[in-house]
Amino acid sequence: MKIKLYWQRLLAAIIIICTLSGCTNSPLAWQLLYGQFDNFLYRQFISYADFSDAQKSAIRKEIEVMAAWHRRSELPLYADSIDEFEARILDRGPTADDVNWLFDALYEIGLRLDKNSPLLALTPQMQALSDEQVEQISDAFDKDYAEEIEEWEKQSDKSPAEAGAATLKKFFRRLGLKLNKAQVQTVEQHLAQRQLSREAQQAIWREWSDQLLVILAGRTHADFAQRFSDHHFARIDLVEIQAPQRWRHDDAIYRTMLLDLFQSLDDGQKQAMRKKLQRIKAVVVELADAGPVQLDPLTDG
Repeated sequence: MKIKLYWQRLLAAIIIICTLSGCTNSPLAWQLLYGQFDNFLYRQFISYADFSDAQKSAIRKEIEVMAAWHRRSELPLYADSIDEFEARILDRGPTADDVNWLFDALYEIGLRLDKNSPLLALTPQMQALSDEQVEQISDAFDKDYAEEIEEWEKQSDKSPAEAGAATLKKFFRRLGLKLNKAQVQTVEQHLAQRQLSREAQQAIWREWSDQLLVILAGRTHADFAQRFSDHHFARIDLVEIQAPQRWRHDDAIYRTMLLDLFQSLDDGQKQAMRKKLQRIKAVVVELADAGPVQLDPLTDG
């Protein structure tokens, strides 16, 4: 349930594959690591409250259903998207339309993940939560926010632009792209123009969580399922709804930043990125072709 920035959530599935590709060359190890994300998601769910054995069983089942869907339906699309990215960005040279394609593709990934989220399938279990469990979820939200603020404070020696550039640098490194000093400085210059601060984002996500708690408090109402679903899908557009001018400004900043970055790549960077992307694609195809193989069972530990 923890809330993340929209673009971070859209990249989550790609980051998973990037992480796997950087760990090992063994297809079996790739399968085992990919299977552990079932466990990770399950532990995230059950960390929010003291769920009964029946509730845990329902959570476990729906996460397994989502994992099977992701392997069967999403991984082949990721492989196709890697080919499209190479053709657009690395082969013929990027234009603004190519960056817009990338943003649209990531948006669609996020939307499909939302539509197949275990949360929606678990609506009956959400409606059956006890008052004590709802209170525990509220406390867990508070803990999430406190931990996020603590992480910010650890980066107090860096400006938001510097911290953001460092994060992007690490992410692109996983994609085989090592940014040079000039490129990092350009990224920082773009990010310094952002208008939507971390504090403002925090306030928006806090409002979203508070709204969810209000819906959970009224879970006995006949329209609970619809309210829960509407709130779930509102998340992906939340910042744009709450801070439209600043969000559109920042969205344009990110698109311009990526266009400038991709256009600045030299042949060596393109080759290194192409090599890593092909390795990632091999991981994706290997996992997709493996089918619904039962990996490590989900555990409560």
